[in-house]
Amino acid sequence: MNNNDEVFDRIPVILCVDLEPDDFFVDRNNPKPWSGFEFSHGYLQDLRSRFEGATGRSVHFCWSIRMDPQVAIAYGSPAWVVDQYAAFFEEYRSHGDDLGIHVHTYRWSKSRDAWLDDCGNPEWVTECLESSVDSFRNAFGESSQTLRFGNFWLSTRAVNEAEALGLKYDLTIEPGLQSILKDGNKPPQSGPTPDFFRVPRVPYRPSITDFRNQSDAGRSRNITMIPLTSAYIELGWHPGRWRHRLGRLRRNGINGRLQNQPLSMWRKWEGRDSFPLMLDRAIAAQERPYLAFAIRSDINGKDFPAYDSCLKALLDHPFASRFAFCTPSEALGYLAA
Repeated sequence: MNNNDEVFDRIPVILCVDLEPDDFFVDRNNPKPWSGFEFSHGYLQDLRSRFEGATGRSVHFCWSIRMDPQVAIAYGSPAWVVDQYAAFFEEYRSHGDDLGIHVHTYRWSKSRDAWLDDCGNPEWVTECLESSVDSFRNAFGESSQTLRFGNFWLSTRAVNEAEALGLKYDLTIEPGLQSILKDGNKPPQSGPTPDFFRVPRVPYRPSITDFRNQSDAGRSRNITMIPLTSAYIELGWHPGRWRHRLGRLRRNGINGRLQNQPLSMWRKWEGRDSFPLMLDRAIAAQERPYLAFAIRSDINGKDFPAYDSCLKALLDHPFASRFAFCTPSEALGYLAA
């Protein structure tokens, strides 16, 4: 096998960790340490060495950091986590990891005396994005290239603004995800999240009029959308399941029907839809396969067994020797080979 064949044989894997407070409802008067981040740091550093042993190559993670107004208000500085855990970030940079921003659009509502996810306010979204970009540059002395919005939210205007601010890679999209207006476990939203039914299942340059579509032919863009990994639930061939199959096809289209279920690592996957089998389906559905996952930093909570099981499924997968845990730019380089 020559070098080109070896590169083509690799399956890029992007593992993005959203570094954020443990709670969605952050107490402004008594903010807690980011204990989840402290735990996930040690856990993932140990897992890094095991991934390196399984793949035979260096492992690069992607860390997206909360540096938005909620953090600034509650912790006194948008760069609080970078200052508090400076040694962690030095370690990540020494490994060649990717550091980016994770933007939530939480705003303190005086009338509610509580947090509001003001994603329906375009001006506030702009402020959250711009302040996060500025805070990252001030903290690290360089610009962020990678972006992930929180709570599954995204808009065409936000993508276009991110591009204008110099961001090159967006990892927000989860193909197959339906629109969400309310989640009782999080602050109320001022607007709905978009649905991601008909988005491409491969990295793409977005249209300036609808980020869920590919850019018009001949139009150059400097930002690439990298959708997270989806597969499909095995419905079986029971006669009563034809409606589910038809609905899946109608919502996602012929090209997306086999990648309509986001492989969220907080979920418990089992039986004929175990995580290893879902990985097999995701890989088989792609002409040039890649994998991309996002996890919260507070994996030490009630969902830890699910996270642990999914991550170890990657480690034990038959294709593990082909996996290349890499940054977004490295992943696109592999896929372009």
